[in-house]
This record gives sequence, C-alpha cells and structure tokens, in this order.
Amino acid sequence: MQLAQTLPEQTAIPVTDRVAEFVHDMITADLPDEVRQFTVERLLDTLGVSVGARNMPHTDAALRTVEWLESTGNSTIYASGRSASALDAMLVNGVMGHGIDFDDTHAFLHPGSAIIPAAVALGERLGVSGDRLIRAVVAGYEVAVRASLAGGLAHRGRGYHPTGTCNVFGAVAVGAVLLELPADRIAEAFGIAGSMVGGIVQYRDDGAATKHLHAGLAARNGVLAALLARDGLHGPGAIFEGRFGFLSIMADLENVDQMTRDLGREFAFLRTETKLYPMCRQTNSALDLAHELTEEHGVTADQVDSVTVRVTDYVMNGSWFTTTEPPPNVLKARINFPYGIAATLVHGRLLEAHFAPDQIVDPQVMTLMRRITVIEGEEQTRRWPPERGAQIDCVLKDGRTITLVARNPKGSVSKPLTMADLRAKFDSMVAPVLGEARAAQLAVEIIALPSRADLAGLSRALA
Repeated sequence: MQLAQTLPEQTAIPVTDRVAEFVHDMITADLPDEVRQFTVERLLDTLGVSVGARNMPHTDAALRTVEWLESTGNSTIYASGRSASALDAMLVNGVMGHGIDFDDTHAFLHPGSAIIPAAVALGERLGVSGDRLIRAVVAGYEVAVRASLAGGLAHRGRGYHPTGTCNVFGAVAVGAVLLELPADRIAEAFGIAGSMVGGIVQYRDDGAATKHLHAGLAARNGVLAALLARDGLHGPGAIFEGRFGFLSIMADLENVDQMTRDLGREFAFLRTETKLYPMCRQTNSALDLAHELTEEHGVTADQVDSVTVRVTDYVMNGSWFTTTEPPPNVLKARINFPYGIAATLVHGRLLEAHFAPDQIVDPQVMTLMRRITVIEGEEQTRRWPPERGAQIDCVLKDGRTITLVARNPKGSVSKPLTMADLRAKFDSMVAPVLGEARAAQLAVEIIALPSRADLAGLSRALA
C-alpha cells in the first residue's frame, strides 16, 4: 500500500535518518483510505482489550503506583474515573493493553498495546485532532513493526520481548508526529530511546507480570525520548545500524534492510493480526481446530479418548505445554496448549472468563489435559514462518478419529476478521466493565475518530 505522496528512493541515506524522515513525512501524509480504516480497527481492538483488563491485579498495581506518585494531568486512565500526567497514563494504559494477552500481533510483536496508549495519552495532552492521532498511530505501528522484523529470530532468540523493546522506537514515532518534530530531532529521539529499550522474557519461567509491564514502559519511554529530543538532549546517531546500535547488540544486523525496504511505499503494519482467544498467538491455530471440533463436529469432552496436536519446532522450544498438573498461574495458562484445548472442549468456546484463578484448576479440564499430547509436526515446521499452522488428531472413545488442519489462525492476514467480528470481541471486553451503553458510545467515538476535531469525546467515553 503506497502513500498518496510517494517518497523518492534514498538508499544512500543512513538507516536511522531514513526512518526519521519517514516519520517526519507522516506529520502531513495523505493516508490511503485502506490504511485509515485499518488503523481505526486497531484502535477499536486495542482499546477494547485494554478496558477488558481494567480489573487485572497488574493493572491495579500500576494504578496504585501512579496514585502514590500523586500524578496529575488531563490524560485518561481507562475505565478508572482518573486522569494523570501523559507519561503516567501511558504506563498504566499500556499495562492494560497487554494485560490479558488478547491484543493484536505482528510476527513476534504486540504493537497496539504500546503504540495506542502512547498516542491517546499524548494526544489528550496536546489537544490534537482525530486525524493527527491516526497518523501518529500509523507511524508508531510502522516503526515498531519494522524494528521487530529487523531484529527477527535473533532478537527473540536472545530472550528479548519485542513488545518491550521494539515498541519503544514505535512510541518515539508517535511522539514525533504529535509533537511535529523535525527529522533531525526525530533521529536524536531514536538515539535517546536506544538507552531506554528493555524487556526480557524471564517471566516465562514463573508467570510474572513483567510481561504486561513491558508495553506500558515502551509507550512511556518512547514518548519521553521524543520529549527529551524536542527539548535539546543529544542522542547518538545510527541507533539502528551503528556498531553499538540496537540491531548490532540485540540482534545480528543481517536484517537491517527491513527497516527501510519499501518504506513510504508499502506499509508493513498492514499485516498486523487480531486474536480471537486470550492466549499466546502461537496457540491460536490449534484453538481454532479445537473450536471446530466442538462447533462443527459436536465433540464433547466426555467423548474424547486422546488428542494429539502437531505444531512447529518454534513452539516446541518454548514453555507452551504441561499436562501433569494445573497451570500454576494465569500467565502460564495463557501459554499452555493443553489447557486452552481442554478448556475449549469442556466449555465449547474459550473465553477470558476461563482464565480466572479458580477456572484454571477446573478438575474436568485437568482430566482432559492429561489426554492431550503436543508434538512437532514436520509439515508445520516446514511452513513456519510465515505460516503458524497446527494439526489436531482427536481419537474418540467410540473409535473414530477426527483430523483437522489449519495453516493460519483466524484473524491472520489470510483469514481476516470482519468488522462484526471485531465489534463482537470489543463488546465482550468492554460491556462487562463499562456497561452496554457506555461500550456502544466508546465504539462510536473510536469509529468516528478520523473526523473528530479533538479527542474530547473519546476521553469521556474511556473515562
């Protein structure tokens, strides 16, 4: 997808400077309708799952911290009746955005949970229009996604969480567009942000809440870097490609061209995907198949003798499954293949309610989990990436075997959700927290953002 004002080839320009120029051009870019509509959908999905995470323990902890700091300002903390400084609101709202692992994904990254809190909070502080907000969100997504693609498997393989690392650069782009920074200041801001990049996946070992914190820190730190650059703080150049830069230190530099390939001509973020289940994205193809077993084949938990799930070697190398005991906490349940499949077969459909502490130890689910085996599938590994497929072989007690295969999950680029699907997900998250009437009003404000002169209506609906 091209910008209406196509940029010329500038291959001789250093990578960081080229990205900074792209971000600067986004301040006045004439975006195609498809890009605007997709961005509105990102806002609808992200704000919906954020409100849905309002009552999570990690949300409460972040909110208590901000209250203790006596933070004041006019940036809304979602669904709380409270406001705070822009930076503090970004922190809390980012924790909410990634608070139930239901937010959007792109390859290894959850972009929306950091980019949108950064844009909304700073946009409220500055009083920007909905159109300006849309362009800031586009810039933020595009930079974060490209940083994640450039980091690739090497970045992820070293234990970094791209939602905490790559999103910092995306939040810089958000701040740069909303603050209308010149290109040289944007490059400086990227350099400053290089010293704020953080997020490691040690949380996988014990289910710690730092996973959720990463998005909030990324939003806050990226915008802080943009503000510091605006006010004259000097940052290092070549932060993406330099010998001690992000991609040299935290990855292998071999994919640095992903930062600028067709930049300004093609939007990489248009391949961002929406999740249908509040579990790690790598589980979603298998969950689609489990749901198909219940909905289309009428399989119930008491009919199942055994289930074999075939997944990629990438999945097998992660902490994705245990069957001998209940998940020790909610985060562990969200990355546990057997739990998700068993809960789907027991309940008919996997919902956020099934990740409550009392639900993850449900004896019926635990019994079925012990009949589920997860193994590497050669075909799934061969096709990964770009496909994230799965196969389920379900053996029933009457001797029948049902085999189902998915090459990608619903909500992916090849299986996009409709607006009706997105709205149903949104309502399921927001209505229990704000009520049906407020949920409907919030959806109206989000969908109307491109034509709004300011964010006042959005702020009221979110508060």
